[in-house]
Amino acid sequence: MTTETRAHALRESGIALQAVAALLSIGLLAAGAGSAQAQANPRDPFLIESFNCADIATFSIEKQENLRAGAILEKCLGIKSEASQERGDSGGSSEAPNAYGGPDVNVHPSNSAAIQSESQSWKFGNTIVVTYNDLSGGSTGKGSFSTDGGVTFARIPGDPFGIGHGTNFGDPGIVYDALHAKWVAAFLASGCGGQGVGAWTSNDGITWATGGCAANAGGGSGDRNALWVDNTPTSPFYGRIYNSYNDFGLGGGALRTTFSTDGGATWSAPNTVFPSFRRDIALGVTPNGNAWLAAMDEGGGGASNRTNYMYRSTDGAVTWAAGVAQGPPFIPPGNVNCSGNAYFRVITPQIRHMGWGQPSGGPNNVVHYVYAAHGAAVEEGDIFYNRSTDLGAT
Repeated sequence: MTTETRAHALRESGIALQAVAALLSIGLLAAGAGSAQAQANPRDPFLIESFNCADIATFSIEKQENLRAGAILEKCLGIKSEASQERGDSGGSSEAPNAYGGPDVNVHPSNSAAIQSESQSWKFGNTIVVTYNDLSGGSTGKGSFSTDGGVTFARIPGDPFGIGHGTNFGDPGIVYDALHAKWVAAFLASGCGGQGVGAWTSNDGITWATGGCAANAGGGSGDRNALWVDNTPTSPFYGRIYNSYNDFGLGGGALRTTFSTDGGATWSAPNTVFPSFRRDIALGVTPNGNAWLAAMDEGGGGASNRTNYMYRSTDGAVTWAAGVAQGPPFIPPGNVNCSGNAYFRVITPQIRHMGWGQPSGGPNNVVHYVYAAHGAAVEEGDIFYNRSTDLGAT
């Protein structure tokens, strides 16, 4: 492996969507008409008051997996989503992993009953930063840090991810850019086109400033953003940060990427990797500087067969080669569709899951991928692994 090591981290816990429904039920999310606001409104943290329900089809809201989409469906159609354990985003490190023998540590120590969900973590030296969704008030996107290698954690002070990019809609990302000595966090945000990807930067993981918009996407458009960085000193793209996302304002959910070469301060124009909808899964890099992007053709959702694709860029995400199918179409996990939104599949009793996986790039031209598919006989889901030993050609 490279010095960047991956640690599976759960994103979009269904508890969060249940929490959205709970907030609606007690009136913390208003459901009437209103005007858009530049900053987070505690009574309308996802700016759904101003969303036109007639635009649900325009932005394929039923296909999106962010918390705002769930709140919109609740407001407009009365749909309550099943619990979701969709996102398996990665954590990373700029050094070899350490053995950790301590007990599990709560990264969000507080007496609040509010729920946190969706996380990504990154480690550099003894500092670990975790970003996540938090419905306790203020911005949806928040974070915690450890300066002792994970023995203890504290919340990032203030509400820095609620400043500079309008309303924070959640969907966290975090990396450490070793070349520029910058922590970079990213969340969906209203100030980046309406529902694009905003970035924040820090020298120490504790004190944060507003960075650039990693992607501008129209209101209701941006979804499923992912973040990664090339921290291999011998790579021709050392210090390049990669951002991927689906843009439902283009081609029904176009797969797009951007990149930053200055520690998150400025970002490239978007590059369309695939012009219509293939779900953005996750990014990665191999030691030779190749960037990788895993995506899924969901076949129209529900019980339809899925197909995994891998895209490769050899020029730092300036261009991307055509996606390579990782195998034949496969039956998705689960036996039934969501009762409220039949696009998504459910594993008993109520775990929303489509089979999305996790890529990892290693030495010797090897790229790895794990994902979920329907198991044999009555098994609703199994975990499968495949790999390419020729930089994704086969």
